[in-house]
Amino acid sequence: MRYILIVLIFLGQFQAASQQSDFLKEADSLNAVGKTSAAIALLESNSDQSEKTLLRLAEYQKKSNLKEAALANYQQVLQMNPNRVLTAMDYGELLLDTDKPEAAKKLFSELSEKYPENASFRFRLGLAREKLQDSSAIDDFYKTVELDSTHQGALYKTSKYELRNGRHFNAAALAKKGLEVNANNASLLSILGQSYMVSFQFEKAIEPFQQLVAQGESGEFILQNLAKAYTATGKTDQAIETYLKMIELSPGNASAFTNLGVLYFKKDENSLAREAFFSALELKNPEVDNEYVYIGLTLKNEKNYQLAYPVFLNALKENPNNERALLEIALVADAFMEDKKTILQLYENYMNRYRGSGNPSQLELADFRIRDLKKELHMAE
Repeated sequence: MRYILIVLIFLGQFQAASQQSDFLKEADSLNAVGKTSAAIALLESNSDQSEKTLLRLAEYQKKSNLKEAALANYQQVLQMNPNRVLTAMDYGELLLDTDKPEAAKKLFSELSEKYPENASFRFRLGLAREKLQDSSAIDDFYKTVELDSTHQGALYKTSKYELRNGRHFNAAALAKKGLEVNANNASLLSILGQSYMVSFQFEKAIEPFQQLVAQGESGEFILQNLAKAYTATGKTDQAIETYLKMIELSPGNASAFTNLGVLYFKKDENSLAREAFFSALELKNPEVDNEYVYIGLTLKNEKNYQLAYPVFLNALKENPNNERALLEIALVADAFMEDKKTILQLYENYMNRYRGSGNPSQLELADFRIRDLKKELHMAE
């Protein structure tokens, strides 16, 4: 009789397990064809709310953005079985995702204490503290790197911290450590590129920014840094191409037009330079004196001195402290005006304003012309 009872109990348990398995398979099938809501309803209607059922239910609820319901089911599973470490991880991540950092901090603090060698728990403890604006979060990120020297998230957090605090060599070292494992990590490539930029290693900065663009990470910030690196290393054509991409992405970026104009000017492509500077003028407000200076210089290059003269006057009107504009007024006047006394006065205006404080080469040029003009005027008397 006892043997029969044991067999019946075993068969009952087997049948229940089989029914549960069929139930879960049916829910999985519904989910697989996009009927996740029906799968959730089926699981909720099941009288046997076992750990497996609740976990599957939480998974589908999370997928359907029913995050609060998913949290409740994860919590119920952990009450039934506190030793489910992976479930605790999923629960904690969802707490972070639903902006419950205090609860996440408590959970990951307990898990980190119980499993002190687990880098993932320590990292998520740092994320919770970071959300709470707790400055000790960075200590958790450094501890994570200590536990797992290749942890991508922690290497990003620590390298970013080093960069922000002016320790660009440390930032680059941490970023490179992560890139050894995942060479396409966009966040670490960006940190590496920025580290090279702030330490004036422009040639080295080019590669990480190029890689980001190749990966489709061609935002305005990335393109701007790449263009600056190209410019600083004399790669003018590549810099122009990059600024054109930047303008295509952000047509209202006045600085991009200005920098593009400067590059065209360096190549003596005066018409293209003027076009870029005029575009910058239309966008930039209120300080546009430098754009006027460059437009004047393009006209001066083409020996259109009479057209350049009023442009330099406009630059000085925009900014009375623009030293280059004041000198250029005298230089272009010198090229087309016949009244040498007026020209001399323009040079002296510049010298009187900037003697002892201006650009040495510009002061030398003005002084040379003043002495020449005085000789010419003396001989003409």
